[in-house]
Amino acid sequence: MKKPLAELISRIARGAAPASAIVTSLVAPLAQGASGDLDPSFADAGRLSQIPGFDGAAWSIQTFDDGGALVGGGDVDVDFNWGCYYFWYDCDVEASNFASRLAADGSIDSAFQAALVPDVEVYDIARQADGKVVAAGRKVIGDFRHQVNTLLVFRLASDGSLDTAFATDGLFELSSADFGPIHQGQSIALDPNGRIVIAGLREVVVGDALVSELIVLRLRADGRLDTSFGTGGIYVGPGVPYANAVRIARTAAGAYRVAQTTETGCNVIGLTSQGALDAAFGTAGIAPVESAPGESVYCQSLAAEDDGSILLAGNAAGHGFATRLLASGARDPAFAADEALASSMNDATSIASAADGRILIGGLGLKGASVMRLQATGQLDSLFGDGGRTWIDLSSESGAAAVVHDIAVQADGSVIAAGGDSSSDSAFVVRLLGDAGGESPGILSLVDTYVSPAEADGQAIVHVRRSGGRAGNVDVRYRTVAGVASPGSDYTAISGTLHWADGDATEREILVEIADDGGPPEVYESFGIALADARGGAGIGTRNAIVEIQADGAPAGQILLDYADDVAYEGGIASVWVSRNFYSDGEVSVTLTPTGLAAAAGDDFDGDPVTITWADGETGGKLVEIALPDDSNREDRETFRVELSGPTGGAILGSNTSHVIEIAANDAPPPPPPDRGGGGAAGFLSLLLLGFAELLRSGRRSLARRA
Repeated sequence: MKKPLAELISRIARGAAPASAIVTSLVAPLAQGASGDLDPSFADAGRLSQIPGFDGAAWSIQTFDDGGALVGGGDVDVDFNWGCYYFWYDCDVEASNFASRLAADGSIDSAFQAALVPDVEVYDIARQADGKVVAAGRKVIGDFRHQVNTLLVFRLASDGSLDTAFATDGLFELSSADFGPIHQGQSIALDPNGRIVIAGLREVVVGDALVSELIVLRLRADGRLDTSFGTGGIYVGPGVPYANAVRIARTAAGAYRVAQTTETGCNVIGLTSQGALDAAFGTAGIAPVESAPGESVYCQSLAAEDDGSILLAGNAAGHGFATRLLASGARDPAFAADEALASSMNDATSIASAADGRILIGGLGLKGASVMRLQATGQLDSLFGDGGRTWIDLSSESGAAAVVHDIAVQADGSVIAAGGDSSSDSAFVVRLLGDAGGESPGILSLVDTYVSPAEADGQAIVHVRRSGGRAGNVDVRYRTVAGVASPGSDYTAISGTLHWADGDATEREILVEIADDGGPPEVYESFGIALADARGGAGIGTRNAIVEIQADGAPAGQILLDYADDVAYEGGIASVWVSRNFYSDGEVSVTLTPTGLAAAAGDDFDGDPVTITWADGETGGKLVEIALPDDSNREDRETFRVELSGPTGGAILGSNTSHVIEIAANDAPPPPPPDRGGGGAAGFLSLLLLGFAELLRSGRRSLARRA
C-alpha cells in the first residue's frame, strides 16, 4: 500500500541512522509495478549467485513451463605449473563444462545429473521438444604451443546422462584432419524436425597468415552431418575475428540468420534452409549493421521475431547498442533504441523478444550487471524495474564483476537471466517478476567497494543502494572494521542501521570521520565497512568495502631513504637508494648530504651534497653512490650519516630521512699464530665461520622494512 508523502518523510526520519549515516534524499519517486523486480520466491531474494560445484560462466539458459530452467556453461583454465611460470608457452589449458536444472524456486534439481564431457567448454545449450539437451562448444587439449581446439557437440538425455545414440557415443567432433585444428561452435538453432544447426568459427592458414572464417553446419537428428546443407553439411562464410561472438537464429519460415562481427563492423548473414546465401535478404545475402558514421559496431546477440524481422544487441561506439532488421535485411526506421541503450548499458550481450512484442536486453549496465525492457518501438518501458532497468546486485563479499550472457522470457512473463561473475569465476542466475505482479523488498548493497579519501577531506563516504525492488520497510546494519588504519587516531569507528521505507529506493550514505593527526608523514592506511543482518525480507549484495586513507604528500609525492648500506668498506662505495613514492605530479628534487660522525668528510668519505631529481610523472628509486677513499693507515671502524633535506616542487619528506653508515677498514688482519697442534679441520671450520659471520654483518638491509 502506498503511503502519503508526509508519512513517508516521518517514517524515514524515525528510522534514520546516527549522524554518521546520512540519507541523501528524503523524497522517493512513487513506487511502480513490481514487473522487473527480483522475484523473492527464487533462490536468495531472486538470485542464485553461484551454482555449487561448477566454475566458469553461464552462457545459456533454457526455460521450462513449470517455472524452472536449465542453465549451461563452461570455462577454460590455465594450469600454472612450474614451467608455465618460467616459459609461458608451457602452460597447459584445461576446459570444463556444466549443465544444471533449477526448480521454480531456484533450488538445484538433484534428479538431473548432467554428464560432464571432459576437456570441453560449452558456449550454448538448447532443449529439444523431447526434453533432450544439445550442447555446443569446443574441445581443448594441449598447451599454448600445441593446442587442439575443435568444435564439439554432444547431447544429454532428459535425466542428464549422455545420449550415446547421438553421433558417435554421444559426441560429434569436427574432424581436425579435414577441417583444420582450430574451430569452435558458439550458437545453436533447432529445427522442428530435430535437425541441429551450429554456428561458429574456424582458423585456416592462407599463405603465411592465419585467417578466421564463419562456419555453419547442420546435423541430422541422429547427430550425423546433414550433407544436404551447404557443402557436405557445412557452410563457410566471410572472414571474422576469431575472438568475436557468432550467433544464429532460425526464422519462422525455416531460414537462418547469423550475426558476426568482422574487421569492419557487424554483418548479418542470411542463409536458406539448405545452407546457401539467401538472395532475398540484404545484398546477396548479407546485411551490414551500421550505427552513426565512423562508429564501430559489434553484434553479440540476436533473436528472430515471428514476422521474420531480426533483433540485434551489441556494442556501438563504446556503449550498448540494439536495432531491428526487417525481413528484407533493411534496418527498421521505426525502431529507435540508441538513446535508451546509451543511457543504460555499457555493453548489451543478450536480447530476447516477449510474446507481447516488448524486448528484453541484458548485459553490463552503467551500474553493473543489468536487465532492461524496451517497448516494441525501442523506447524504455518505464513500467519495468526502476524506470525500465533492473540492476543485479549479487551476493558477494567484496563486489561482483558480473555480466548477463543470456536471457529468456518464461510463460508467465517473468524474465530469467544467466551470466558470469569473473571476480569469483562462477555462474549466476536471476529471475525477475513479470506483469502478473508480486512484491519484492529488493537487495541492499554497498555501491562503493573502494574509496580513497585524503586526511584533509575529513571524511569517507560510502554509498548503499536498494535495487531490484522497493516493497516494504527494510533495514541493514553497518559497522567499521579495523585494518592497518587505527580507530581513534586515524578514523572514528562507527556502527548503526540504515532504513528504507516502503516504496523508497534512494541511496544512503555511510559517513566516517577521518582524523588529521598532524603527525609525521604517513603511508596508505586502510580499514573496512561491512553490511550485515538485512531485515524486512531484503537480501544483501556486496557486504564489504575498503576505505584507504591516502598517503601524505599529494600531488607531488613523498621522498624518503628507501634502502642503504649498513656497512661499506674503505676503498669502495656506500650505496643509498632514495625514492619518490605515491604521487608524481611535477618535477621534484631533494638533497642528500653526508655528514661525519667518527669518520671525517673528505678523508674517509665524499662529503659533497648530492641533488636528486625526478621528472614530472616519474616515481621510484634512484641510486646515490658515495666514494670511500682508501688509505694505508690501520683504522678502527668509523661512521657517517646521510640525510635528506630541501625537497622541491611540492614534495615532502617521508618518515625515513637519515641513516648511519659504518666504514669498515679493509686493512689485512695480522697473520694467525703458528699452529701448536689441536687445529686441523676444527681450526679451519672456526676461520670459515668467522668469515661467514663477517659477511652477514656487512650485508645490506632495507630501511623501509626496518622502519
